[in-house]
Amino acid sequence: MTRVRLLTGAVIGMGVLILIGLVVLAVGIVYKAGEADRPEAAADPRPEAPPATVPNMRTDPVSLGLPAASKVLRVTAVGGGVALLVLLPSGEQIVYVVPVNRRQPPFRIHVTGPRDGK
Repeated sequence: MTRVRLLTGAVIGMGVLILIGLVVLAVGIVYKAGEADRPEAAADPRPEAPPATVPNMRTDPVSLGLPAASKVLRVTAVGGGVALLVLLPSGEQIVYVVPVNRRQPPFRIHVTGPRDGK
C-alpha cells in the first residue's frame, strides 16, 4: 500500500509541475506578443551607429578590362576576396580574384583543360 501512495504522490507532483510549466509558457507567449504590438517597442531610441571601418579594405571600383562579349559565370567569396569565373568570347575561361585588401592588385588565373588528351 505504501508504494501505491508513493507512486500516486509522484504522479500528482509531476502533473502539477507540468501544469505550472504550461502556465509559465503561456504567460511568456502572451507577454512577448503584447510587446511586439506596441509601436514604441519597435522604434529604437538610440541613433544608428556609423558603419565600422576596416583599414585597408577595398572600396574603390576595380576594372578587370574584359572584352565586350565576356560573361561572368560565377561569383564566389574566397578567403579575403571575391573570385569571378569569366567566359571570354574565345571560349576560354578565366578566374579573376579581387582581394579585399587594397594593397593587393586583382590577379587572374587561366583555366585550361588536360594536356595531350590525358
